[in-house]
Amino acid sequence: MKKSRFLTVMFAILLAGVIFAQPLQASEPPTLTVSGTGAVSIAPDIATVNLGVSTQHENPQRALAENSTQTTAVIAAVRALGIDEDDIRTSNFFIDPVFGFDWVEITSYRVTNTITVTLRDIDQIGDVLGAGVAAGANVSHGISFGVSDSSAAYNQALALAIENAQSRANAMAAALGTRITGISAVVEMGGMHMPMSRAHFGMPMAIAEMDVAAGVPIEAGDLIVTANVQIIFTIAP
Repeated sequence: MKKSRFLTVMFAILLAGVIFAQPLQASEPPTLTVSGTGAVSIAPDIATVNLGVSTQHENPQRALAENSTQTTAVIAAVRALGIDEDDIRTSNFFIDPVFGFDWVEITSYRVTNTITVTLRDIDQIGDVLGAGVAAGANVSHGISFGVSDSSAAYNQALALAIENAQSRANAMAAALGTRITGISAVVEMGGMHMPMSRAHFGMPMAIAEMDVAAGVPIEAGDLIVTANVQIIFTIAP
């Protein structure tokens, strides 16, 4: 019994020696977490044009037949401008009943068929709108602009975001009476494109009454590419 107690005490002493012999862990330095944003403007080189045909008749088959004829003519007019067939696609097709003032009796049927045209040359926008309307298009849900490759602009915006975070971190550290000593982590928070949109015509007759003989003037403007980062800086204690 005494021998067992003696061994237990000795083991406890040895264990304590091992524990106290371990070096003390250095405390982690304080940190400062800052977000940064960068933005770069870039000229678009792609445009998406939405064109459609809306027809209305008491007989749904008649409304559909008239719509099909006009839509076929619109597509042919767009193709005649040299637009690739893969860049012309049907985006929406609807057959809707039109009710009278009492909202009980169906007075006619409206057929709407819209196509989306992707233009690799944005200078063709006016020609496409003009040709489409002349061929029978009477509905448009707008034009949007984009870029075929935004990677260079995004990388530039990313560098600006890092600079922005560093500048803010230095200002905050100075206000706190300390200084930046290093970087603990960097997290890319993503970004976005802010496309421009023009010429939104929702009513069937809105573009049918336009004078398109000389083409439609469209100003593309610029796109904004943004990037966001979050950086954890270490600061002097």
